[in-house]
Amino acid sequence: MQASTSTGGVMHWFRKGLRLHDNPALLHALSLANGTNSTEGSGGVGAIYPVYVVDPNSYQLLKCSVMRARFLLECIKDLDDSLRQRGSRLYVVSGDPVEELPKLWKEFDIKYMTHEADETGEPYALKRDLDVNIAAKEAGVSVIDFASETLRPLGNREGGYVANVGGLPSNIPTTMSAFQKLLARIERGSIPLPLDAPSQDDFPKQTTIDSLDTKYRPLEHPCDIPWPRGYSKNEIGPVWDRKTADRVTNPIVKGGESLALAQLQKTVTARPDWSASFEKPKTSCTEVSTPSTTVLSPYLSLGCISPRAAWHAVSDASARASSKTTRSKPPVSLHGQLLWRDFNNLIAHSANSQAPGSWGQMQDNVYCRDVPWSEDPALLTAWKEGRTGYPWIDACMAQLRATGWIHHLGRHAVACFLTRG
Repeated sequence: MQASTSTGGVMHWFRKGLRLHDNPALLHALSLANGTNSTEGSGGVGAIYPVYVVDPNSYQLLKCSVMRARFLLECIKDLDDSLRQRGSRLYVVSGDPVEELPKLWKEFDIKYMTHEADETGEPYALKRDLDVNIAAKEAGVSVIDFASETLRPLGNREGGYVANVGGLPSNIPTTMSAFQKLLARIERGSIPLPLDAPSQDDFPKQTTIDSLDTKYRPLEHPCDIPWPRGYSKNEIGPVWDRKTADRVTNPIVKGGESLALAQLQKTVTARPDWSASFEKPKTSCTEVSTPSTTVLSPYLSLGCISPRAAWHAVSDASARASSKTTRSKPPVSLHGQLLWRDFNNLIAHSANSQAPGSWGQMQDNVYCRDVPWSEDPALLTAWKEGRTGYPWIDACMAQLRATGWIHHLGRHAVACFLTRG
């Protein structure tokens, strides 16, 4: 651990990549703080400030259940614990990043800020990042982003999917088979190895950590999350109070990078034959006590685990499998599940690039048909509350409420029931 001789520093803004391993933006921030980044000249800025902004208007929180909100807070707390083990910490504030980040830049004399890029083009995130970049330019803060949410960058970046189809988002493949062919063309289908998590020696020693120990602490309860700005009660989806939030729940997983890595070890690394032969259609969608899949999707959604780390864990486990084990292949294999994730994100990137904000809705979405949906609030409520009268559908919705998760085929079932009857 190097001693900091500067009152200024570099900030890493955690968003969805809530992890230390395979985090190129965080590693770049540390190289700037320590003066080991050759592209920015000699001498580091001397201090690093990992930050998370609890933004109630973000799409992770605007319309989510109390269980999902609690999962996010668990991820933040775990991240803070991991940073403290390395002599650092997480600085947590609540509110609008466009307003809160400049306050921190001024307080900590920030020169650089890094973060993971949000490549899907989600409307709120797009505008947030644009406004933050404008504020950063006015404050003299250099902002650097890195694409690390998917196996490969989605956009027109080196090694990215769009970069390998002529740089036009409209040229991307629209079927899984075509997507697999595109991937095979990029560096012969290889997936970059995940980067190691930084060690304690990579973090400069900072006296400000002790002096600010009682400030900027992680939130402890979902009810500590502020109300979304500019929204009324009936616009934000699930609403909870402290009594509802404290009701006994049984989440299938709890949040955090450390638990995500343990889940990967338990479900993939420790089961080479199972990992090598996994086929999604052959898993059990009714098993509750012992899920027949990895249950890594909650962790992947917030970046508690790197998709590249998951990919290579599957590769390593499969290589150790018995020679008698039949190896499955994409798109039904475990590798295939990660490819489906990249493919879906790529379609979102393409849709939003061609018609901003169109992904997640029907209007103007080049990948959606214009369907004249009917409206029946009573039937919709019955579906949400598991009162349709169809046992399988109602059981899936009950499990979703109780655990925050249902099997992939269960998701298909409830979605098809809602949209097709």
